[in-house]
Amino acid sequence: MEAAFPPTTDPFVSGLGNLCQITEAFTIGPCFFDVSDDRDDISEGQNGVPMTLALKLVDNNCQPIENAQIEVWWCNAEGLYSGDNSDSTGSASRFSTSFCTDNDSEALAARWFRGIKTTDSDGNVYFKACFPGWYPSRTTHIHFRIVLAGTQQLVSQFCFDDDLCNDIYENHSDYTGQSKDTTNSRDTVFPSDGYEDYQFAVEQQWDGSMLAYKAIQVDVN
Repeated sequence: MEAAFPPTTDPFVSGLGNLCQITEAFTIGPCFFDVSDDRDDISEGQNGVPMTLALKLVDNNCQPIENAQIEVWWCNAEGLYSGDNSDSTGSASRFSTSFCTDNDSEALAARWFRGIKTTDSDGNVYFKACFPGWYPSRTTHIHFRIVLAGTQQLVSQFCFDDDLCNDIYENHSDYTGQSKDTTNSRDTVFPSDGYEDYQFAVEQQWDGSMLAYKAIQVDVN
């Protein structure tokens, strides 16, 4: 990725990303364990479409929330989650090792596509990574967790446009060559009617990498 990181222009200045509405909580899933890795690049050398992930945290009045922690996790191009939970501070019991890593030795030793960042004065965080892969029975998704003043405020997920996902999976050599088996409307987590509210906005940067961005609204009253 050669494009500036973080982007020189705030992707949320135009107001795109999503409507200002409370973000619904969705399951944390079996592949979560907490991390303390505050780092820009969370790819750990994994292959895939280079992607800058931008998330913006806002309150009930759509005003940015500063100094909150946003934690993210997702699978690699082969549909595997990383599994090195040795530094977890207590939430690793949620982690299903065999399901999430397929007991792959590389996955078990890694923390790829896991990270945590603190929101800036605009409520923004940025991660340098790669576009997610997929695994059976789930649409393409990214998990996130919001912690504010030491208290967990929200756990949820966002997804991507179906056609975009399949174009990448079928035509990019780093992925499986197969379309995902579950669309957004048939996913077991996102609502079949209204899943569009949970899709990332996506742009292509000058170097061909992807910029994916979306705002998260939490009820802090």
